[in-house]
Amino acid sequence: MDQLDELLCNPEKYELSPQAIDGLHELKRVFERNPFFPMEPYVYAKKYLFHFYRQKLISGDLMKSILNDF
Repeated sequence: MDQLDELLCNPEKYELSPQAIDGLHELKRVFERNPFFPMEPYVYAKKYLFHFYRQKLISGDLMKSILNDF
């Protein structure tokens, strides 16, 4: 989650849109609220982030760097 925290602390550096910022905050909240997540965290994060990638809200490289934390 270090990369996710870095992105959320410096969204201007990564040129994130408000939609991407909100989505990344929501992803972080999902994992913080439920320590016994019913699904493999990597699988959920990949599915979630791929949605933003398809909408061109984040780049493929950014998606991969976030997923490396999972």
